[in-house]
Amino acid sequence: AYGYQSKTQKVSLKTDQTTQANFTLEEMKKGTLKGTVINKTTGEPVTGASVYVVEDAAVEPAMTNDKGEYMLEAYEGAYTIKVAAPGYYSDEFSVELKGDVTKETALKPFVGYPGEIAYDDGTAENANSYFAAGNGWAVKMTLADGK
Repeated sequence: AYGYQSKTQKVSLKTDQTTQANFTLEEMKKGTLKGTVINKTTGEPVTGASVYVVEDAAVEPAMTNDKGEYMLEAYEGAYTIKVAAPGYYSDEFSVELKGDVTKETALKPFVGYPGEIAYDDGTAENANSYFAAGNGWAVKMTLADGK
């Protein structure tokens, strides 16, 4: 059963008879994963990041608070932990959960920052151009404060 140690028992089966086997299962030990999620570029805490166990959907995902801190509880064992937040590339790490474990994670932000306007520098790595007459690109940008 989920959350309990497995157990086996030998039984004898005889023709035309019913055999009964009783099991008393012990609950598995739980561990706690605590940590902080920060912005890899600035070192600032990441608020609202989801932290979840890939292998066990029954473990409720944790969300980071305004200090980037999170805590989740799961049965002891080896897990893959995934961290995802809007505006950042997600990250995964492996953890052996036994007792209390602490892990800091740094998420790499997508290019650009809120309120920043960036222009193409003309280099070829991201160049898009149209040479035929009538072709072109237009971009409308509005800053967060509307100016």
